Amino acid sequence: MSSDSSTSVAQALSPSDSAPETVSSADISALIGLVAKQDRAAFAKLYEATAPKLLGVVLRILKDRPWADDVIQEAYLKVWQRAVQFDAGKASPITWLVSVARNKAIDASGYPYFMEITNFPVTIRGEIVGVYGICRDISDRKN
Repeated sequence: MSSDSSTSVAQALSPSDSAPETVSSADISALIGLVAKQDRAAFAKLYEATAPKLLGVVLRILKDRPWADDVIQEAYLKVWQRAVQFDAGKASPITWLVSVARNKAIDASGYPYFMEITNFPVTIRGEIVGVYGICRDISDRKN
C-alpha cells in the first residue's frame, strides 16, 4: 500500500465497479483504521463492503427486514464511534464488525439470546488434542 493509504484503499474499493469486488481482511482493517480518524469516505466504503454480511447476521436474529435495517444503522453508528477501539491483534475486522451488529440486534430484540455449547474432545490415537464445540440457539426453548 502506498503512503497515502486513504487513496489506495479508496481506489481498491471503488463503488463504480460493476461487479461486487472481494474485499480483503487487510482492506477492511485499513478502512476501520481510517474510520477511527473520522474519514467519511472510508466509512462509506466500509459500509458498502460489509453491510450485506452484517445485515444477514442481524436478519437471522430479528427476522424482520425493516427492524434489521434500523439496527444496522445503529450498528454502523457504533462502528463510527468506536473504530478507534478496534484491535487487529484481538480479532479479525469482520469478526469485530459482526460482533457489533450481533450485539445491537440482541439488545434490540428485547430478550436474552442464549447459546448452548456442547464440547467434544478431539483425539488422535486416544490422546485428547483439542476440543470441538458446537453452538446452538436455545432462546426459544420453553422453561
